Amino acid sequence: MRRILLAALLLFHVLSVAAADKWTRVQSRNFVLVGNATANQIREVAEGLEVFRTAFSRFFSLKEGSSVGTIVTVFRSDQAFKPFKPLYKGKPANLSAYFQSGPDLNFIVLAADMDTPRVIYHEYVHRLMAETMGTQPLWFQEGFAECFSTFEIEGSDKKVRLGRAISEHVELLNQRRFMPLERLFAVEHDSPEYNEEHKQGVFYAQSWALVHYMMFESDQRRTQFNNFLNALGRGIPAPTAFQQSFNVELSAFQRTFEAYIQQRMAWNAFELKTPGGLDRNKDMTARVISEGEAEAHLGTLLMRLDRLPDAQTHLEKAVKLEPRVGAVQAAMGRLLTKKGNSAEASAYLKKATELEPDNYLSHYYYASLLHDQKTLSRADRETLRKELSRTIELAPQFVEAVQMLASENLSTNTDIGQTIELLARALQVAPGRDYMVLQLAAAYARTPQRAAARALIQNLLVRPGLESQIRQEGQELLAYVDRATAADNANRAAAERFARETRAEPVATEGAAEMPRLSAEPSRPEPRRTETAPDALDRATRITRDANPLPAGTARIRGTMTLLDCRNGLTLSLLVDGKALKFHTTTPGDVKFTSFNSVVGQTISCGPLPGSGVPAIVVYQPRESDGSMGNPLSVDFLETTGNGISGAAANAETAFVRGLLTLVDCSKGVTFTVISEGKTLRFHVDSPTGVAFANAPDADGKVACGPMPAPGAAVLVVYKPSTSGDVLGVPTVIQFERN
Repeated sequence: MRRILLAALLLFHVLSVAAADKWTRVQSRNFVLVGNATANQIREVAEGLEVFRTAFSRFFSLKEGSSVGTIVTVFRSDQAFKPFKPLYKGKPANLSAYFQSGPDLNFIVLAADMDTPRVIYHEYVHRLMAETMGTQPLWFQEGFAECFSTFEIEGSDKKVRLGRAISEHVELLNQRRFMPLERLFAVEHDSPEYNEEHKQGVFYAQSWALVHYMMFESDQRRTQFNNFLNALGRGIPAPTAFQQSFNVELSAFQRTFEAYIQQRMAWNAFELKTPGGLDRNKDMTARVISEGEAEAHLGTLLMRLDRLPDAQTHLEKAVKLEPRVGAVQAAMGRLLTKKGNSAEASAYLKKATELEPDNYLSHYYYASLLHDQKTLSRADRETLRKELSRTIELAPQFVEAVQMLASENLSTNTDIGQTIELLARALQVAPGRDYMVLQLAAAYARTPQRAAARALIQNLLVRPGLESQIRQEGQELLAYVDRATAADNANRAAAERFARETRAEPVATEGAAEMPRLSAEPSRPEPRRTETAPDALDRATRITRDANPLPAGTARIRGTMTLLDCRNGLTLSLLVDGKALKFHTTTPGDVKFTSFNSVVGQTISCGPLPGSGVPAIVVYQPRESDGSMGNPLSVDFLETTGNGISGAAANAETAFVRGLLTLVDCSKGVTFTVISEGKTLRFHVDSPTGVAFANAPDADGKVACGPMPAPGAAVLVVYKPSTSGDVLGVPTVIQFERN
C-alpha cells in the first residue's frame, strides 16, 4: 500500500513539474509543434513531417494547409513522455508515440530521443488520403499507408527513400496461404479479414505487398495500376477492371504475384530528392510559451485520452495562471463538456470567443456544445448558426464547421441555397469527404435541381470501400429523389392537361400576375372568392392566427401550393419538403380561402398557380382516400419575398423531419421515437387525437402502440417545435412513406 501511494505521489510530482519546464511552440507550413525538447529538436521533427508531406504530394496533389490542423507534441525524452501516455490496465502504455485524429485537430505525440515509429506515418497517410481522395478500396488504403510508413530521410540533402521491405509482412506471406485477389478486393470495413485478429495479419501483409509490387516494380505497372484504380472508381467490378487494365485474367496474375513475393531477395525502392529541405529560419517561427499555456496543452492531451481527473488538474492551474487567454478558457470548456456540465462549459466557451474573437476553434467549440444539445431554443439556434458562420469566416478551409452548419440547415430546411454554396466550396478543399457529398445531394434534392442530386448520389454509390452507413443513407436519398421527381412530373403533366382543357382569362384583381383560370360552368363548382387580408394586418397578427388552436380532429400543414384541380370537386396540390401532398373535397364552396399574398387576389382560379407556386397553410380533416391526405377546410396564402416565404410566415411554429419511426410509446400520452440522420428524435402529444396519420400501415388508418418492425417505418413528421426536456416537438401529422 505504501509503495502504491509513493508511486502515485511520484506521478503527481512528475505531472505537476512537467509544465514548469521550458516549452517552445514552433509553427511550420503545415504543423504546429509544442514541446519541452530543445528548439532544434522540435524543428527537426517539423522538417521531417514537412518532407513527408512533400513526398506524399508526388503521388497525390496536396494544397498548402489542411482542413483539419495537426498539433505535434515533442517531449524531450520517453521518460518525460511517460506520464502523459494512454493508460493500459491503469499504467502508461508501452508505446513510443501515438497518432490521434479528431474532427477539430489531429494530435501526434512523440519523444525526441526515440525514432518516429511507422504507425505515425501510416495514420497520417490515412488523414491525407481522406481529405484529398474519394473513398478508395480498403486494401489500397491500408497497402499504400503501409508502403509510406517505411519513409526515411537520408543524407544532408534530405533524400527520401520509400519502399523498404517490411520484414514481418514478408515472413507472414512466406508462412501463410495468400488470399485470392478477388476476395482481397472485396474486403470492406465489416469483413472478417479486417476485424478478426487471426485474419488481419494476412490482409495487411498482402495489401502492402500488392501495392508495393504495383508501385515499385516498373513504370508500366504503375500506369496499369492507376488505370485499374480509376476503373474501380467508376464502379466497374474488380475482376473486369483488372482484365481491362492489365490484359490478364485475375487468376493467372495471382500466380505471378505470389511468385514475385515469395522468391524476392531484394526489394525495389523509390527515392525522391526534395528541394534542399526546408529553410528552418525562413519557413518556421518559434516562441517560448508561458507555464499556463503549457499546462493547458498538457491538460488537453490528457483530456483527449479520457484521463479527465488528470486533465482537470492541469486545466484548473492553466485557468488560474492565464485567465485572459481564450484558448485556455476554451480548453476548460471542452473538459466540462466531456464531463456533462453543459451550463458551466457554455460560460467558459462564450468567454473564450470574447477574449479571442479571431480564434476559429473557440467559436467551433461553442457551436459544438449547442449542436449536441437535445433541444434548442430559437435564441440558442440562432447563436449556433452565428458561431458556425463566424468559424467559416475565420477558417474557410475548416470543413467540419461547414458540415455542422449544413446539418443544421438541412434539419430545419433553412438557407438551402447558401448550404449548397458552402458545401460546394468545402468539397474543393476536401474532395474526399463522402458525407459532405451526401449532404450536398440532400440540399440539391430540396430544390428543382434534383438531377444534380441524383448524379452526386450515383457517383458516390459506385465508390468502392464506401462506409455502409453512408451507402445506406445514399440509397434512401436516391429513392426519395426518384419519388419526388415522379411527383413533380405528375404535377407538371396535370398542369399541362389543365392548360389544354381550359381557356386562360386575366385574374379579376388589378395588378395581379396572370394565371390560368376556368370560365364559369354551372356543372363544375368553383372555389369561392378569397378573403383578402387588409394591408394594415401586421405580421404579429398573422403569427397569432397561425398559432390558434385547431378544432378537434383537424390538422395544419405548411408548404407551397402548386395546383388547384377542379375536376371531380377540388383537389389541392401542396409541395412539402419536396413531396407533393393532395387534399380533396367534393364541396369546394365550403373551403375558406384567405390571401396575404399580392399575387393571389380576390378570385381563386383553377389550374396551376403562378411561378413555382405560392406559400400556403392548409387546415384539413385527415381522411386518407385515393392518395388524398384529407378534406381541406381552409387555405391561407402567405406573402412571399425573393427567397420564398416572408419572415413572419417562415418563423411560424411548424417544422418537418424525415426518418424511421421505431417506437410508439403510449404509456403517458403518445411519444414517437424517430431515427433521423443518425440521431434519435422524440415527439410527444398528450392525446392521440391530436395527430393526423396518413398512409398508416394498419387497415383502420391508425398506428398500434409498441415497437415498429425493424428497421422502422419511413415517415414524414410535421411538428411544432418544443423545448420540453428531450422532446423535439408536438407532432401534428405523421405521414408514412410508401415505396
